[in-house]
Amino acid sequence: MDSPLAPASPTAPAASGSPVAAVAPAAALWTIPEVARFLNCSPRHVNNLIRGGLPCTYIGRLVRFCPDRVRDFVNEKTRIRARQ
Repeated sequence: MDSPLAPASPTAPAASGSPVAAVAPAAALWTIPEVARFLNCSPRHVNNLIRGGLPCTYIGRLVRFCPDRVRDFVNEKTRIRARQ
């Protein structure tokens, strides 16, 4: 039995008979603890990074992150030290 909260299949017909538009599942967005695990830092540091420009989305009071944008942010901020 499917969960009532599970996203509909992109090809499943809607009540009107037309196909449902493909929507990214909610699991595709990361939470603060998930970003902290990815960055190997504390959730408090993730909050500091948000103030410093880490792209996030607010859904009401919830903070969510697009994994691709988090990776892009890390790539932009990565500095390569010259060997000496």
